[in-house]
Amino acid sequence: MRQRTAPVNLRAAATDSTLTWSRRMLFAMLGPIFLSAAGLFVVGSFVYVYGYRGELRYTGVREYVRKGWPIFAPPNCMLYLLTRPRARHVFMDLAEFPELAPVTRNWQTIRAEALKLYEAGYFQKTVDRG
Repeated sequence: MRQRTAPVNLRAAATDSTLTWSRRMLFAMLGPIFLSAAGLFVVGSFVYVYGYRGELRYTGVREYVRKGWPIFAPPNCMLYLLTRPRARHVFMDLAEFPELAPVTRNWQTIRAEALKLYEAGYFQKTVDRG
């Protein structure tokens, strides 16, 4: 006795194969563009961090590769690009951060509470194993 199989929807099958083909074509066209754009971003971030970021410079490319951790240049550049302009300075003006006003007003209370916790050995729990 033969088992019956579900009928095949030929129109849906043709559409699926067309989508698969079009996706393959899209990836085939955009793949090299994406890879070249990513490569340019990586090389550009190396150049930016080596030559333009900060005030001190490495003596050469060899020192940069050895001490500068260039593998972290692309993520750092992404962070530079996505950081809000008010937080891009080394020393920030408190007037630009109104949400820190309660901390500024109550820093002595916060310090006193932290010292009490320290004297009670509360922070020692993070050092002790067990």
